[in-house]
Amino acid sequence: MAEAAQNIKVGIDLDHTILAVDEALEKSEVLFGFKAFVMEHRDSGSHLIIVAHGAGEAESVTQHLEAKQFFAGMDKGGLGFSKEDLIFVDSEEEKVKKINELGMTHFIDDSVETFQHGDLADHVQPLVFGQKEDAAYPTFAEWSDLTNFFYWQQGVRDQTQSRITSVKGLKEHGDNYIYQVSCADGSQYILKHFLESSENAEERLAGEVKHLNALHQVGITKVPKSFWHRGCWGLFNHIEGSHVDEPNDQDVGQLIDFLIALDQKSDALRAQQVDRAPKARFRLHLYADKLNTLWNQVLSACQRPDGPKDIMLFMMTDMEQLRQDNLNHFYLWLKREKWEKEQEISEKEAIFSPSDFGFHNTIKAADGTLSFLDFEESGWDDPAKLLADFFYNTEQNLTMENKLKVLDAFVKQREWDENFLKRFWAVSDLIAVEWILNHLSVVIPDVMRRLQYANPGLDPKQVVKQHFQAAIQMRERFQPMEHLCKHDQLIDQEGEIETSG
Repeated sequence: MAEAAQNIKVGIDLDHTILAVDEALEKSEVLFGFKAFVMEHRDSGSHLIIVAHGAGEAESVTQHLEAKQFFAGMDKGGLGFSKEDLIFVDSEEEKVKKINELGMTHFIDDSVETFQHGDLADHVQPLVFGQKEDAAYPTFAEWSDLTNFFYWQQGVRDQTQSRITSVKGLKEHGDNYIYQVSCADGSQYILKHFLESSENAEERLAGEVKHLNALHQVGITKVPKSFWHRGCWGLFNHIEGSHVDEPNDQDVGQLIDFLIALDQKSDALRAQQVDRAPKARFRLHLYADKLNTLWNQVLSACQRPDGPKDIMLFMMTDMEQLRQDNLNHFYLWLKREKWEKEQEISEKEAIFSPSDFGFHNTIKAADGTLSFLDFEESGWDDPAKLLADFFYNTEQNLTMENKLKVLDAFVKQREWDENFLKRFWAVSDLIAVEWILNHLSVVIPDVMRRLQYANPGLDPKQVVKQHFQAAIQMRERFQPMEHLCKHDQLIDQEGEIETSG
């Protein structure tokens, strides 16, 4: 439990909050959820109190709960309540009076009536259980959600002693969930929860927090600020604004400024001991290796007896030719520049990369200021990969003209580093093919299982169909990077790679 045990005294309304699910108590999830909630508090030493209406029914209610093992010890499979923990009241006034007298820090009820009573002490945190409609109080449908509330609320308590008034889901799918937490004093926060079952969840959150702190330390502040994190939960400042669907010139200028600031602060960030990005590519051979590994995984999934034969045909014809052409292009660049596949880029050549960089991860304030989000895969990486991913990321809506503006601005920033642009030209088309394969990777059983776990309502056939159509469109739109942007020092007038010299 996040808070010290002596600071937690939780009241739980009996009538509907517990007894409404009484018939299912012997079964599955309800008993498991409530019992797990109780056990969590028992382990922490905090105090749980049950409040019931109707002093005249005290004896029968007590007997009923006794039969349900409420008063048996935890070591005997019970819930560990004492009979002194069962309090009877006959009115809302008496109920509120008891909550105040006993110094309850939290009260769980299926109705908001108690919370609207004017005499309820300000320090009591209302928690609504089982109410689906909007309420001016945190509302939870499962006991496990309430258990989680007590786990992460300490992060909010560190910032304000005010009541939490609402917990609103902003993103409730994928391997991490994001909530907006609002408090009575007007403060707001972003709560991020990585699913414990997701890969390296705690490490990814800890890395994101570390790198955001490092960015703030070196003066890059248009990013989230971390207040608290523990396990798979993290609390950040709330950035007010809207998503950028159609970037204008001012937006593009701010994105360029941010990218250049990341590059200019490289020495300062090295002093902050920033880590490598989890999927960094410091060696050239990793670009070809990653592409071929993903290719083999997708093709193997298609070749299963129940695999999609239309996707397999697409891969063996159009995609196979595209893959081979661009691998040849890549190896031609290695030969031209006399690069060793195993050679690492130098520390100086690396850049701090958000790793999912683009307008899809920005928030625009009312005054037009952009803030940049999502640093869970961030760290040192090859700037060629950062810019190539930026070009081919399908999550953002940006014209090729504006993408080229970003590239040209970065080329000028990197005038000292002639190898950056050469590497960009060498690897960008491989990255383009990899993005197409990423769309097709939904046919891989493990990938689909992860998608379904994060979003149980997914229709696998429909997902595969949509991703296949997107991959076809990306293949049809593909143009070699040398046809999209021409730099005189790299290509001749016909737009072909120079191989002489």
